[in-house]
Amino acid sequence: MAVKEGWLLKRGPAVDSAWSPQWCVLDQNGFKCFADSDQQVVTCELALGPGSRACRFANIRAPGDSPKHRKEKPSGFVVEVNVALPKQRRDMGYFDAEEGEIVTEWLAAIEGWVKASTWHPGDFVCVREAFCSDSEVQVPLKPGQYGLVVEVDGDGDTKVDFPGMEYRQWVLEKNQHKIRLEKDLEPKEVFLEIVPQNDVIMHWALRIGTSRISRCYEFEADGVCMSWETLLHKGYDITKQRLGVVRKPHREITAWCKRFGAENSYNATGNGLLGGKNCQDFVVELCEFLGIDTEQLPYRQAEKVKTVLGAGALVAADAALGMGLVAGAVDMGAAVGTAAMAAMGTAVSAPALMAAAVTLAGAGTVVAGAGMLASEFGMNDSEPKKVEL
Repeated sequence: MAVKEGWLLKRGPAVDSAWSPQWCVLDQNGFKCFADSDQQVVTCELALGPGSRACRFANIRAPGDSPKHRKEKPSGFVVEVNVALPKQRRDMGYFDAEEGEIVTEWLAAIEGWVKASTWHPGDFVCVREAFCSDSEVQVPLKPGQYGLVVEVDGDGDTKVDFPGMEYRQWVLEKNQHKIRLEKDLEPKEVFLEIVPQNDVIMHWALRIGTSRISRCYEFEADGVCMSWETLLHKGYDITKQRLGVVRKPHREITAWCKRFGAENSYNATGNGLLGGKNCQDFVVELCEFLGIDTEQLPYRQAEKVKTVLGAGALVAADAALGMGLVAGAVDMGAAVGTAAMAAMGTAVSAPALMAAAVTLAGAGTVVAGAGMLASEFGMNDSEPKKVEL
């Protein structure tokens, strides 16, 4: 669907080139010019992106040949594809709306488009022209490759997570016009993924979406992680339970996860019993944020067991099991109850229990991952740094 379309006069490549009428369309893919309103023959395409801008020829800061057209084209304007590029390499288009009101509409539409296309963590992007990434070790990127924005630094440069690549790749602001922002408006199915760590311990993750922009959200010892797949797959079969459908974009979900990671520390026992939360707490709270009915989660069975046995017995069970992540895919309540009884049958002193809990909380090697951390959203030491070329 077009954001704005209509007839404009467009100048040719040289300053003395003729001005010809073009049917211009601004839509989600950028700015295109056609020979006629039937949009059959494309005459020009400007790959707009976060670094694009448009301004009147009359603007004292208007770039390129704009000053040469100010008098003859009072309703003219220039569109720059990427202001981050050196002046001699900038792609520009010169247009004349012929009426002041129309040029105002076009400038407002382009400004709004550029603002909406600014990248944020959680956004999905697609490569539209081949180029190499700007990381220390450059990687060729091909048209059609999809990725997830994981970081936007103070310079406007972006780190993108492409599926199948060992490291996330830097894309400098000057190259962002080679990648387009994908709309994230489609309804998304939500699934609980129960990921066995062994025969007893079950890790929880939430998968949102089933298409190419599907993401796995989880909370573990390293913090909140968002990746294409769970980072804690130990080779066991993953059980999936459909929970519902949401319309929130991944950008909004990612922002919530960043807040959760900043406000909560990880503790295997969860539920705030020892000052932290675990993967189950994360899934429950994320479901509440998404408007998903949490009564369908196995977590509720565990809550009933907690009520009967008391928090002390549950902590003892967690300590006995070694991680505090007991969550049977079918009957979690029975598993916790059995473990709790077994724990109570063994004399566990309060100091020993606390020591065990502290030890377990610090056992990051058991469940440590290498995902995108909401608490950091920066690069791992092993990831290549960006390089200004």
